[in-house]
Amino acid sequence: MKTRWGDQMSIFPKLILAFLIVLLPLFALSIRMNEQSKELVRKEITQSIEQRMVSYISTLELDFNRVMGLQTEYVNDDDIDILSTREDLSYVEFTEAVSRLQDRLRLMKNAASFVRDSFVDIGLLNRRISTNAYSEIPAGDGAALNNATNRLESPFIVHQGKLWITLPYPGTLNRQPLFTLGLEIADSSLKAYLDEFTDLQDGGSLLTHDNPNWSVESGETPAVVTETLKERIRDNGSFATNRHYETLKVGGEAYYLFIKKSDKLGLSLSVFVKESKIIGPLKQYKDRVWWLSIASFIIVVIFSYWIYRLIHRPLAQLVFSFRKLEKGDLDAAMQFKGTGEFRYLFERFNKTVYRLKELIDEVYVQQYQAKVAELKQLQSQINPHFLFNCFFNLYRIAKMHEIEQVIRVTKSLGEYFRFITRGSDHIRLEEEIKHAKAYADIQEIRFEDQIRVEFEEIPSRWRDRQIPKLIVQPLLENAYQHGLEDRDGPGFIRVGFIENEQFLTIIVEDNGNLTDEQLAKINGLLAKKQSPGENAGLYNVKRRIQLYFGEEGVMVAGRSLSGGLRIELRLPTDKQGGE
Repeated sequence: MKTRWGDQMSIFPKLILAFLIVLLPLFALSIRMNEQSKELVRKEITQSIEQRMVSYISTLELDFNRVMGLQTEYVNDDDIDILSTREDLSYVEFTEAVSRLQDRLRLMKNAASFVRDSFVDIGLLNRRISTNAYSEIPAGDGAALNNATNRLESPFIVHQGKLWITLPYPGTLNRQPLFTLGLEIADSSLKAYLDEFTDLQDGGSLLTHDNPNWSVESGETPAVVTETLKERIRDNGSFATNRHYETLKVGGEAYYLFIKKSDKLGLSLSVFVKESKIIGPLKQYKDRVWWLSIASFIIVVIFSYWIYRLIHRPLAQLVFSFRKLEKGDLDAAMQFKGTGEFRYLFERFNKTVYRLKELIDEVYVQQYQAKVAELKQLQSQINPHFLFNCFFNLYRIAKMHEIEQVIRVTKSLGEYFRFITRGSDHIRLEEEIKHAKAYADIQEIRFEDQIRVEFEEIPSRWRDRQIPKLIVQPLLENAYQHGLEDRDGPGFIRVGFIENEQFLTIIVEDNGNLTDEQLAKINGLLAKKQSPGENAGLYNVKRRIQLYFGEEGVMVAGRSLSGGLRIELRLPTDKQGGE
């Protein structure tokens, strides 16, 4: 029968496996729900940050578009035109024109909170007119600020670490501009608005220009994080248009990085938040789930072991008692303290053992009586057969008036029957061989010394071995009757012994003409469990040694070296036999 998987496992691992089959899906479901919750929270937070970034960029675009619109309108301002083209203005006209222009510059400055100052650089005068001052154009500003920019994509100029919006007029490359309208952007205002917008703990934001020399940052961000972020933005300029966010690790800390670029201003807004801020509580929950899983596994093992002890100990005691019973120990009754199903099992087992002892006692007595009766029957089958042969021989030699032979036969026959009529059914091996020699002497008279019998010496330690009576003489009788009786030439019978540590083998062999068919027939008769009508002598011997020695008593038939029958009787040395 094919062994199923798990049949060899003890109950303890089976209990653990059963509990784990129930609990593991729950743990897996909990972890799965935690992962889904983490993804949901991450999605909600990232969407919120992205919406705020879009709002911030939109606000910047609206404010800067408004002030750039005013710049464009001021190109046609009369006062700017007068101041940049006429040199014949009186002091009063000049002063009034400057005053009116400053008023309009203040209006443009106040149009957006990010503007620090609004001014006009007039090349004819080499002067800068701002909201509150009239001064020379600072050295280096003219060449830097007179460059025309693409006001639809990147209107800013980075100069001296500041952000400027300029509009030179005319804006052709081949002419020196008459004047340049300019706006100086206030980094502090951008930073304040950035702080108000982001308002992030464990994170910050960064507003950068395509020119790496300008940036504004908010939040209490370590310098190493800011520098890494700037480098990341420079190396991955296309990131903002391809992905929503990415993970950035700095100093062993993971950050979520969001980037939104304004295509109208050429500015990029970057927001970074610690991963622990977004999904930290969910990670803690996941860690708790794992710790709970480990604790549950330990509890399962302890609980399984407790159940294992509760069930296994009485089962082990029951199995141990069954094994004692298998070995024939009928004192296998058990004592069990407690109540429950096992108490009932133990009581039933004890009653079974007691009943089994009673039945064995009854069967043993019956078998003993049957064994004695069978031994008596087998012995009675041997005696009449030999008696018939003896009387036939006496009749023959008496008819021939061979008085000496009659005396010899009757004397040997008397000794023979005195031996077999002894009350005991088992004797010493030495006595059995002596009786077999007496039988052989009688047969020599019958066959007129045509058949010679040779007896080897009995091993000394086996002389007193108790054996069933009449197990060697019937083998000699079989050799005379079936092996040598019809032989033309001289016959020979040998009785030998082979011993080892555990067994003694008695060998009776002759030099008769044994065919393969006859040998097969003899082996077939010996294999039967009931006495056959033919060759009853051999079967009776086999049956007697089996009744006396049990399975260790063996009788085997084979062919001798001289071609006749060879019978081997194996007698054990480690069992006393007897009834």
